[in-house]
Amino acid sequence: MPAPLATGAIQLAYVTRPPPVSQAPLAVFRPSAFPLGVLGISSVPCKHPPEALVGEFNASIARAFPPEFAPFPLARNLFVFEEQEEGDASAAPAVPGSIIIPAVMGNKKLYLGQLLADLCSSIVGEFTGLVRLILDHRCTHNGC
Repeated sequence: MPAPLATGAIQLAYVTRPPPVSQAPLAVFRPSAFPLGVLGISSVPCKHPPEALVGEFNASIARAFPPEFAPFPLARNLFVFEEQEEGDASAAPAVPGSIIIPAVMGNKKLYLGQLLADLCSSIVGEFTGLVRLILDHRCTHNGC
C-alpha cells in the first residue's frame, strides 16, 4: 500500500467542446474519446446557498452532453470557493454534487489535490458500470 498522501501524477486533458453526436455509438467502446469527468468551479459569498449553482451546473452538463452520450461524464463535482472569511463552511448544509471550500482554509493546495484524487477515484469506480453496459448490450443482441 502506498504511504498516505504519496506523490503521484494525474494527466488531465481539457476539452473545449463535447465530441460530435455521430461518435455517440462508440461511447462504450472508446471511452478515451469522451469526457470522463467534469469539474465546475465557482465562487460565492459565504451566505449564498449553492443549490442554485448545482442546478445550473447540472443543466449545463446536460446541454453539453445530451442523452446520446450516456453514461458520460462518469463523475462530476462543483467546487464552490467562499469569497469572504466570515462564514463557517462546516455549518453550511451539504449539497450533493458540490464541495464548499472555505475562504479560511489553510492548505488549499493539499485539499484540492485530495478532491481531485476523489474525482479520479469516482471515475475509475464508474468503469464497472461501463462493463455492465457492454455485457448487457452483448446479451441483448446474442441472447445470453
